[in-house]
Amino acid sequence: MTLRNSTTNRWVNAASTFTLKKGVWYTVVGTYDGNNIRLYIDGALNNATASSGAIATSVASIGIGGRVNPSDVNNNYNANCVISDAIVVSETLS
Repeated sequence: MTLRNSTTNRWVNAASTFTLKKGVWYTVVGTYDGNNIRLYIDGALNNATASSGAIATSVASIGIGGRVNPSDVNNNYNANCVISDAIVVSETLS
């Protein structure tokens, strides 16, 4: 999970330390609470990165399963997978 911090104007991420297995379904969730970016796989915390401040806003679209590198369109990052369901929410879920 990657986001741009509006306070520092830098990209911050919590990258997975987990090796996904082909043919296995996973639930992957990314959260940001204003202090930490967290990445969960199948309900277990996989990685976290401290970063305080608001998420920077832009007119760019959201990317799920990949990321476009705006400075080099020939160097994009795409997941080789099937994404079944995706949801983006702006409030805390319990």
